[in-house]
Amino acid sequence: MAWVRRQVEYGVVANKRLHPSAAHSVAATAPPAAAHPLGAVNPQAAANPLAAPAPEAAVNPLAAVNPLAAVGPLALPTFVDPTVIVANWIYQNVHFGVQAWINSPIGFVVDTGINLLAGQYLIGNGANGNLINPNGGNGGLWFGDGGKGYSSGLPGVDGGNGGNARGFGNGGAGGAGYSGFGIFTPTNGGNGGNAGGIGHGGAGGKGGDGANGADGLAALGQNGGNGQTGANGGIGGNGGHIFGIGGRGGAGGKAGNGGNGGSGVLGGGALGGGGNGGNGGNGGVGGKGGKKVGFIGTVGAGGTGGAAGYAGNGGNGSDGSSSLIPDGGKGGDGGNAGTAGAGGFNGSGKKQAATGNASATGGNGGKGGNGFDTITAIGVAGNGGAGGNGGSGGTAGNGGSGGAGGTGGNGANGLAALGENGPNGGHGGAGGNGGAGGTQSGNGGKGGAGGAAGNGGSGGSGVLGGGALGGGGNGGSGGNGGGGGKGGAAAHGTVGAGGTGGAAGNGGNGGNGSDGSSSLIPDGGKGGNGGNAGTSGVGGFNGAGVSQAANGAGGNGGNGGKGGNGFNTITAIGVAGNGGAGGNGGSGGSNGNGGSGGAGGIGGSGADGLAALGENGPNGGHGGAGGIGGAGGTNAGNGGSGGTGGAGGDGGSGGSGVLGGGALGGGGKGGNGGNGGVGGKGGAAAHGTVGSGGKGGAAGNGSNGGDGSDGSSSLIPDGGKGGDGGNAGTSGAGGFNGAGVNQAASGAGGNGGNGGKGGNGFNTITAVGVAGNGGAGGNGGSGGSDGNGGNGGAGGKGGNGANGLAALGENGPNGGHGGAGGIGGAGGTNAGNGGNGGVGGNAGNGGSGGSGVLGGNTGGSGGAGGNGGAGGKGGAAAHGTVGNGGKGGWAGNGGTGGAGSDGISSIQRNGGTGGTGGAAGSAGAGGFNGAGANQAANGFGGNGGDGGKGGNGFDALTILGTAGRGGDGGAGGAGGLTGNGGAGGAGGTGGNGADGTIGATLGGTGLSGTSGGAGGNGGAGGAGGTISGVGGAGGTGGTGGTGGSGGVGGLPAFGSNNAAGISGGGGFGGTGGAGGAGGNGGAGGFSANGIDGAGGNGGVGGNGGLGGDGQTGANGTPFINANAGATGGVGGHGGAAGAGGNGGSTGDNVGGVGGNGGIGGAGGTGGDGGKGYNDNVTQWGNGGNGGAGGTGGTSGNGGNGGTGSITGAGGNGPAGGAGGAGGSGGANGGHGTHDGTDGATGSSGASGSGGTGNPAGGSGVLI
Repeated sequence: MAWVRRQVEYGVVANKRLHPSAAHSVAATAPPAAAHPLGAVNPQAAANPLAAPAPEAAVNPLAAVNPLAAVGPLALPTFVDPTVIVANWIYQNVHFGVQAWINSPIGFVVDTGINLLAGQYLIGNGANGNLINPNGGNGGLWFGDGGKGYSSGLPGVDGGNGGNARGFGNGGAGGAGYSGFGIFTPTNGGNGGNAGGIGHGGAGGKGGDGANGADGLAALGQNGGNGQTGANGGIGGNGGHIFGIGGRGGAGGKAGNGGNGGSGVLGGGALGGGGNGGNGGNGGVGGKGGKKVGFIGTVGAGGTGGAAGYAGNGGNGSDGSSSLIPDGGKGGDGGNAGTAGAGGFNGSGKKQAATGNASATGGNGGKGGNGFDTITAIGVAGNGGAGGNGGSGGTAGNGGSGGAGGTGGNGANGLAALGENGPNGGHGGAGGNGGAGGTQSGNGGKGGAGGAAGNGGSGGSGVLGGGALGGGGNGGSGGNGGGGGKGGAAAHGTVGAGGTGGAAGNGGNGGNGSDGSSSLIPDGGKGGNGGNAGTSGVGGFNGAGVSQAANGAGGNGGNGGKGGNGFNTITAIGVAGNGGAGGNGGSGGSNGNGGSGGAGGIGGSGADGLAALGENGPNGGHGGAGGIGGAGGTNAGNGGSGGTGGAGGDGGSGGSGVLGGGALGGGGKGGNGGNGGVGGKGGAAAHGTVGSGGKGGAAGNGSNGGDGSDGSSSLIPDGGKGGDGGNAGTSGAGGFNGAGVNQAASGAGGNGGNGGKGGNGFNTITAVGVAGNGGAGGNGGSGGSDGNGGNGGAGGKGGNGANGLAALGENGPNGGHGGAGGIGGAGGTNAGNGGNGGVGGNAGNGGSGGSGVLGGNTGGSGGAGGNGGAGGKGGAAAHGTVGNGGKGGWAGNGGTGGAGSDGISSIQRNGGTGGTGGAAGSAGAGGFNGAGANQAANGFGGNGGDGGKGGNGFDALTILGTAGRGGDGGAGGAGGLTGNGGAGGAGGTGGNGADGTIGATLGGTGLSGTSGGAGGNGGAGGAGGTISGVGGAGGTGGTGGTGGSGGVGGLPAFGSNNAAGISGGGGFGGTGGAGGAGGNGGAGGFSANGIDGAGGNGGVGGNGGLGGDGQTGANGTPFINANAGATGGVGGHGGAAGAGGNGGSTGDNVGGVGGNGGIGGAGGTGGDGGKGYNDNVTQWGNGGNGGAGGTGGTSGNGGNGGTGSITGAGGNGPAGGAGGAGGSGGANGGHGTHDGTDGATGSSGASGSGGTGNPAGGSGVLI
């Protein structure tokens, strides 16, 4: 034992070798492959004498029994095997020496000689096997190893057996079997040769490896080939009869892997399924170890089993290719993993070597093919193919994953303008199941993910033109997501997770409706409904059926299409179309959101009526209803929003009236606005937020009424009525949300149209024409539900009367009445202000009267002013501000009276009376507001026309004629309701008297001047308006005519010696004519609720005529009357002046001022005395005396002031006329004669008295 201990310690330190077949060390220190005895008895190593003893080639004999490496230093003696000691320290060294000798050149020569001499093979190694002789030869009878068996390279040929050692030496190793290729299968390894007397048995040969299965051809769907099973390892040779270790069994061949399945035949469908993956081959069984035959030795270890083959993956299914073959092919199933080869038993059959590597995994399932995406809307979208199942994991491998399901095909969009429905999306393919884990260990495969579903195609827009055929196509429904595959089971590992579910497809959007295209097909098409979303794929359970993978994402419902817009009319005789309803949103399937409802189409607008035809404007079309929102998914998802209602169209404006006014000239009515579409209801949601309701559509506006045309002639004088404004439409109500609780806002309210303006009345061209009345304004349209009422139209203006022609005394025509303002439209029923009433039309003015016909004729009367139109009533308002009433129209002014014509002869000597001024019209009353409470302002009152001026009296041309009286002024027109009265016309001026002529006889008195005519009285002022207004002022009295001057005294007789005034003296001057009286002022007009008009001022009295001058006396005549000159004639007396006219009376105003009296005429100048005669011889005489001046005329009295609240001032009485100057005495004839005496100055006339008044007029006032 001490020797053994020393050898072991020496071996540990020096060689560190351990016999690999030692049973106790193999299990403890290394896997079977590392302890395999081939390291010592490998035939190649045995053939090479240098290979056996090499420390690198042998396993360290103490590596397993090293007390430090195993169980401690105290256990070393317990594990020492004498066989190992002998094998490593004795046998191997000796064997090494023998092999070195045999393989040396000298040994070869010596051994050959011995063998030849002995006649048999005593010393030497057996020959190695070959193709011809696969088995190795036996070693020499005394010494030598058996030859190695042939390692096969041909199909069907096993590895050769190793040769036996007959004496001292090792058996040869068995040859390796053929490894499979293609269709050729592997062969087993050869058995190891037996040892003879002393030596180790040869190792069994390794079994051939199985070939891999071929992959299936792509696009043919071929299954993958199965992997070949590995061949078995050879049996180890027996140990020597005296001493030796049995040979190790050969390792089993490695199995081939399964081939992958080919992808499916192109085109999908049943033929498009992917090929299944091939199964992995089984590993070869390890060879049995050699037996212990000798009394010293151990059995050989068994060979390790071959590794299991991996399974092939399933091929992918091909995609669907057309609507005829739309579905994707199924994915191929993954192959199952092979079984690892069992390890061989040792020589005693009690201990088995390790099984081969069993971790090969099952093949993955192939992916399902995708469904066909439709190209057109009439196609069919394909379903995705199911994923293949994963293969099982054999004994210790993981199961293969299931293949993913194919994606469903998408539906194509419907063609535009055809209204095609979108196709439904294809369903996603189901995910394949995961393969089970190995029977002894390994995890289950993961389930394949479900394929995502295809989306539904969108609907095409409607056929062009709207109407029933113009509806948009419905969106296709989304496909359902594929279910996730189940995870693979695992008996001794982790179960596989389930595959996630496929996403649901989205519903396609509905197509938009087309717009209405004509009055025959006016309505817009309905929007298509959105497609429903598909159902999400359910997640697969894990391999234990407990935990579930996530479901696929939810798809969203498609949105509803928009309704088409209604047709906008081109002409007023067209029909405006209604907007199409919006499509409903699609539901959200299982987990998605509902689609939004489509918006309703906009109603068409009416065209405007043609001008000058009075066409009514068409009504606007109604807006389409909004679509209903899609419901949210059954498990999750929000409801879709309701669609917005379409706006109502606006009505067309009424055309203006037919030219010419009258009944045919009324303006067309404005079209009503269309109603706004109702907002769609929001989608419901079982497990999300409900959709909000859609907002209601805005109401259309009513359009304005057309204006009435103007009156065009006296036959059709009145203006046409303004057209009524159209009513606003009703705004669309907002949709409720998906829970039916909250309501969206209603649409904006439309406004009513304004009424058209009434046409203006005809303005007369001549006084014989008729002025037209203004047309009434149109009523404003109502405001529908939420809008403002339209304003009433303004009334038309009344026509003005033309002026009467001059010198014809035509009466002025009356002015036309203003049209009434239209009524304001009512505000909306829910909100909105009332419209304002229209303004009343202003009335026309009366025409002025023409001046009187020549010859002192009366002037024409002024025409009465028209009445102003009443203002329209304001519109009512239930929930807003009422409209204001319209202002009343202005009253027309009365026309001015025509002037009386002047006197033109002594026969037609008096001036004509002035025409009466026309009465003012009544102002239009202001309209009340919509509540009937506050009234707008009345129109302004018109003023009465002024009276015409009286014509002037005719001036007398000769003393035979008579001066005419001035005509009276015309009365002023009344002021209607609120206007001022017109002023009275001024009286005409009296005609002037004719001047007297020279005395008709020698020394005769000059002829007296004639009297002036009296001034005309002023016209009375017109009354003020009955409600308000100032009375008109009275007219001023006319001025009296001036008296004619007296004629000059007659010429003296030549040579006469008579006294003055006789034949020789100068004739007396004629008396001046009396001045005419001034006209009285007109009375002021009465005012019921204002100030009366002021009284007119009295006219100034006419001045008296001048006295005629006395004629100059004749010069002295020889021998007659002592040659003295004759006396000059006495100057004529001045004419008396006319009295001033009285001021006009009034009520509560100042009376008229009295007119001043006329100034008396101055006395005539006395004639000069004649010169005394002187011939400077014998005859000379005294000069004649001058004539006395004439007495001045009496001045007129001042007129009295008119009565009133304050009496008017009295007129002044002027101082009397101045006396005439006396004539100068004639010059003497010399020679002591004397000049004549100058004539005495005439006395002044009496002064006029001042008129009564406040203050009274002055008397004798110098003017």
